[in-house]
Amino acid sequence: MEDRNTVISVVNVRSIETTAFKSYLATYDQIDGPIYKYFITSVLTALSSPSAVASLRRVFADLPKMPFKRYVEIGRVALVNYGKDYGKLVVIVDVIDQNRALVDAPDMVRSQMNFKRLSLTDIKIEINRVPKKKALIEAMEKADVKNKWENSSWGRRLTVQKRRASLNDFDRFKLMLAKIKGYGALAEIDPHPFRAVEEHQLSAVNESI
Repeated sequence: MEDRNTVISVVNVRSIETTAFKSYLATYDQIDGPIYKYFITSVLTALSSPSAVASLRRVFADLPKMPFKRYVEIGRVALVNYGKDYGKLVVIVDVIDQNRALVDAPDMVRSQMNFKRLSLTDIKIEINRVPKKKALIEAMEKADVKNKWENSSWGRRLTVQKRRASLNDFDRFKLMLAKIKGYGALAEIDPHPFRAVEEHQLSAVNESI
């Protein structure tokens, strides 16, 4: 807490955009451990350099304009994009440091994972830091994570990819015929052609299996 107050006091003295800075700092108030200390140390180091202060002033002034909505935080649902758990939805239950997080899911053993292997989603659930498995499952069911993911464009796209990968040659031939037959009528059925094509492909894959 002393380091945090030191940062804010130095920011005030240097006339940096404190409103933007404090709102940014508030995001890190939710995180305990090494990543918080790493952020504080980085800011203190930067503030010791006059040239860096000018850069920080510009950065903090632009922070309210930044469009980021997916933050690394406790309760954030992520998709594993690499490794043995590829394609699995996990929940961040703790942040270990600036490179790793502790993740968990109902059907996996809690383990640490590098941020590079996680693709953050828009879904977030309300949980405490490092909850018990039972509490995690209840929170995921309450937030309806499974349905939200399956109904998202990202989730539907992955579903189509998985089902396509399971098709044999004859199934792929039937899918091709279904596409040729169906594309002509899509424009009349749905004014949103991309969504219609996606739904048509999914239904065609289902019919061919």
